[in-house]
Amino acid sequence: MRQTFSMAWRQRIAPVRAFLRRLRVWRRALMASTWRRLMQPERIVAVTGSAGKTTTSRLVSQILASQAPTHASIGHNTASAIAKRIYRARPRHRNWVVEVSGHSPGAINPVAKFITHDAAIVTTVGLDHFKNFRSREAVAAEKSNLVRTLPAHGLAVLNADDPLVAAMAAQTKARVVSYGRAATADIRLVDCAGRFPDPLRLSIDDGAQIVELQSQLVGERWATAILAAFALGRGLGIPAEQCARAIAEAEAVAGRDSVHSYVNGSVILADIYKAPVWSLASGFETVRTAQASRKTIVIGTLSDYGGSARKKYEDAARQALAVADRVIFTGPHSARIRRMIPQYGERLMPFEDLADVANCLQSTAQKDELIYLKGSSKDKMEQLVPDFRAMVSS
Repeated sequence: MRQTFSMAWRQRIAPVRAFLRRLRVWRRALMASTWRRLMQPERIVAVTGSAGKTTTSRLVSQILASQAPTHASIGHNTASAIAKRIYRARPRHRNWVVEVSGHSPGAINPVAKFITHDAAIVTTVGLDHFKNFRSREAVAAEKSNLVRTLPAHGLAVLNADDPLVAAMAAQTKARVVSYGRAATADIRLVDCAGRFPDPLRLSIDDGAQIVELQSQLVGERWATAILAAFALGRGLGIPAEQCARAIAEAEAVAGRDSVHSYVNGSVILADIYKAPVWSLASGFETVRTAQASRKTIVIGTLSDYGGSARKKYEDAARQALAVADRVIFTGPHSARIRRMIPQYGERLMPFEDLADVANCLQSTAQKDELIYLKGSSKDKMEQLVPDFRAMVSS
């Protein structure tokens, strides 16, 4: 009886709580807009995309900081979080870089209104936030708002290799700079190399010259983020050599394919903030091409998929086993792969408790082993990485 009353009460006050949340966001947006007018930055770059926007934002801020003091709002990308962090900008910050999430329909427009950006980057369109959008086309429609709201004197930097992103060029009067492997791209990837543990090296044709770029990032999937940042810099007239130097100095964002020394000479590659099913293939490709004495993949909570959860976890297990020597599942869904154990034996291990995963890794890790962590923030996989806290706070 008490539980029924509690549920009924929560349902009755839900509209009030929703209104108060909207009011709080509106108030923060109004104050952020006022702060933006007071600070009068020369340039505001907004970055969105289903993958790579945090790393792209980091690289862009490195490039802009090589010219003038730059304020970067990275990682906290919802309207409320962005508005809250704008107050850290100061008059000396001539450039702002803002990472923007399009996690639900209507999420981007409020941010665009109070930051009034003059440059926008779109990385890729995937099926993050599947429950809110159900299709890549719907995701693209939301992310295109960041491009559509650009002023005529602005700059749109778009991925030529993603048809849904490339199509956004028709939705803006701003100047467009495209990037990618496509022959039509303004900033074109000529060559890309780097098998773990070697960092990624790119040869880029910017239309005037071939630029050799050495990064600190691991895995070819980060070529998109590097190209996007380089294209933004060149689109703003920053010399190619200066863009390349700034990117070379940028370390990986902690938890987004960051590299960490582990026990017994092994190495952890941590990708632990989100794990949409559609993104698994690119991470597993990094493992497949890696040079390592043994390859271990640890998988946590998967997200953004339709259909049977058991089937998705079993499919993920098969994909991982195709590129790794052993695969470990952890968290509340780890039991979904138990019926596969007779087929794969000790190559496939489920541990619901993260402490059991830690014990397994610490007792069995070997020299030059690659341990790839793939999970969501709710899995707390940073607990497996000895130096993670130091990296985040540095």
